[in-house]
Amino acid sequence: MITDAGKGQVSRAVERLRFLPTQLLDTTMTGNTDWEDLLVWLHQGSFPPHHLVLTQFPDGTRGLAATKDILAEEALVTIPSQLLLTKDRVLSTLSEEGKRMVSSVPAQALIGAYLAIERGKGSRSAWNPYIRLLPSAYPTIPLLYTTRLRSLLPYAILQKVKKQEGQIQDAYQIIGKISEWKLISKDDFIWGWLTVNTRCVYLDEGEMDVEDRLAVAPFLDMLNHDPTTSVSGKMDASKDAYIIRTHRSIRAGDQAYISYGPHDNAFLLAEEARMRALKETAFYGDYSLHPGEMSYRLEITLYLWALPSGPKFPSSLILWQNLVEGMVGEEALGNETQRRMRAFAHQVAGLVLSQATTRLNTLTEMCRTS
Repeated sequence: MITDAGKGQVSRAVERLRFLPTQLLDTTMTGNTDWEDLLVWLHQGSFPPHHLVLTQFPDGTRGLAATKDILAEEALVTIPSQLLLTKDRVLSTLSEEGKRMVSSVPAQALIGAYLAIERGKGSRSAWNPYIRLLPSAYPTIPLLYTTRLRSLLPYAILQKVKKQEGQIQDAYQIIGKISEWKLISKDDFIWGWLTVNTRCVYLDEGEMDVEDRLAVAPFLDMLNHDPTTSVSGKMDASKDAYIIRTHRSIRAGDQAYISYGPHDNAFLLAEEARMRALKETAFYGDYSLHPGEMSYRLEITLYLWALPSGPKFPSSLILWQNLVEGMVGEEALGNETQRRMRAFAHQVAGLVLSQATTRLNTLTEMCRTS
């Protein structure tokens, strides 16, 4: 049920759009029923005011744009704990017998099964406003590739896929025996598994077991991933919420990003393919920086690491291989990949300079005391 308070929150969110650059106003999702229903649902769950709007960007991607200038160290997104979908929240919906049966099932499978059940309820589900904005399928994920496409995967990636299949089968055999979840089809369960796999975060909770830290955070998962962005997330006990802060300022109209860090499954999957690609093309190791330019080997390697880690990675990797073979130019990789490559180059140069400065200071001090 949409309350008057919820409608008021949406009206204020729409009002903030007047600060957006004119060229972005026609690309926001304002007026989209699913988007506005999600905002109402979030605010009814004590979701605090924010300065982001769902937007269709010129390159065709959908993400969140800043509706005002956001300062460094400012909270980007604040998700109240009651809106976080965790293992404990899912277990609370099961009978004592059900809880015992799933004791060995990983959190990813439990949360995925719960999402699949809730999706099947349609408008009767309390999570329906969120689920309606989730992808209905994941045809570009390697797990769902056809036999022919799988034959093109690098060996390491294929082994990862087979391992995932085994994990899914083991979990589904247990989940299918639980009375509350017996109607879940395997296809629906795989959809739930992949939904969690592609958008989960790990809450920073000290000594808490990693299984208990995994969560799906509505709205937060609409931020696109960029490994070069500078953000951090942690639970704030005083606010009982998970807060993402940006360490760089974001201009009104620019896209806001999140970095899922080293535990991001998609990133790890792509990283293995990157290492294999470097070794197969003889571009692994022997990098150098020179005044005014970087070595070609380093440039090619940074381009590889700048490729997107999500569903677009396989096709982007082919473009990178074509670049190595001289079949295409750097522009074929796209503006976003070129931007990330330059950002990585600055990071590498900064790291080298910092290490050199530290060594120089150490040597200088040694000379003074000798």
